Order: sequence, then C-alpha cells, then structure tokens
Amino acid sequence: MYFSTPRVYIFSAYKANQGAHRNHMDHCDLSCDLALAGFPYRECEGSYKGVREESFIVTGRLAGPTVRALARLHTQESYLLIAEYDRTAYLVDPLSGYHTHLGRFTAHGPNEPDCDGWTLCDGIYYVVNPTNGVDLPEGL
Repeated sequence: MYFSTPRVYIFSAYKANQGAHRNHMDHCDLSCDLALAGFPYRECEGSYKGVREESFIVTGRLAGPTVRALARLHTQESYLLIAEYDRTAYLVDPLSGYHTHLGRFTAHGPNEPDCDGWTLCDGIYYVVNPTNGVDLPEGL
C-alpha cells in the first residue's frame, strides 16, 4: 500500500485490560465515530506492544485534532502519526500532544515481522525502522 495522502494516523480502541468481545464492540463504536468525522479511513490489523488488535488508518493533514479527540474519548495511551514529507513515525500522547520520534514507517513485506509493533494492510506488513530524530513536544 502506498500512502499518497498527506498525513497518516494509525490507532485503535483496544485496551489491554478488556476482553476480546468488549474490544471488538469498542472497535465498532470507533468505526461509527470515524464515519461521522468525515475523513478517509480504513480498517487494518495491527500489533501494539505485542498484542494484536483491530485498528484504523486515517488519512488527511487536517485529521489530527479529530484523531487526537477520538483517541482521548476511547482512552488510548497513544496513536501513531506518520509525517507526509518523509514517512517519519511518531508515537503521540493524546492527552499532552507530545510526539515521540520512533523512526521511519516502511513496508516489511508479506511475512509477519518479528517485532511487537506492526500494521497489516492489503497483505503487506508495515513496521517502524528506528532512526535518529527529535521528539516534538508541540507536535507537527
């Protein structure tokens, strides 16, 4: 999958302390919230801290405030932001807005990577390869 839209956000409604049924129900609620928000989005599968979860990819430079609000509403500890200019990935704290630099978001291929964080979309796994960078306390 090639991301040709300006900015990409990846997040879910999953919580580690909930069961599969409750997490799926929260995923469905988030799907409705995203449909009402009006930004392009699609479902994907992901892994965060080694836990598989149903997730969403939201695209658009102006989607940031909506994604942040929905991440707070669904009490998420973070979401992934991929910058449009070089695919630099940041882990964003939805409460503070602090952007922690992770690396570059890249296609890994059709086989599941041996790491605890990845995104699967259209049969291709994507991972963040660590690079040197700067955290952005004020965000992008």
